Amino acid sequence: PSYLERSGELSYRPLVTLSYMADAALWGVRASGFHLSNLFLHALAVCVGWRLVRSWLPRLAALSSAALFAVHPAASEAVLSIAYREELLFTLFGLGALALVAPALREQAPLRLRGCMASWGLFILALLSKEMAVSLPLLVAFLAIHSAPGSPAHGAFQSLWRQRRLLLGLFVITVV
Repeated sequence: PSYLERSGELSYRPLVTLSYMADAALWGVRASGFHLSNLFLHALAVCVGWRLVRSWLPRLAALSSAALFAVHPAASEAVLSIAYREELLFTLFGLGALALVAPALREQAPLRLRGCMASWGLFILALLSKEMAVSLPLLVAFLAIHSAPGSPAHGAFQSLWRQRRLLLGLFVITVV
């Protein structure tokens, strides 16, 4: 049987299904264990979000934004409801991909390649969690523009041209 027949899902989100299977193996049918896993994933996403914001803002401002993200009611449904695991996984991996690519855009070639490759891996995990991840390459393009020297206007197109292989690769992966 296919993935969709076996999982009972109407969308292709195998990482979400695997996380539920891991929870079932770890916690059995106790809902409290699934809730604890959601809380853990949200806490990880908050830490990764702090790391992303920290690359642009001073420490206190980044900490304040991470604290707001941690307790904001917009995130409460995904954290409190077992059925919204895809939101947590997408957020964790999407923020992780952005957090890795943001400094990589400013680094020298060997370091940039490592950061971008790791970012691609997290991008794939985000795609396997939720379809919304197809928008991540647009955010990477935005980061590339604003990472250019004298950003946002000066050097934006030159920066995009220098990052063309990365952007083209992300675009191809998105289309495929």
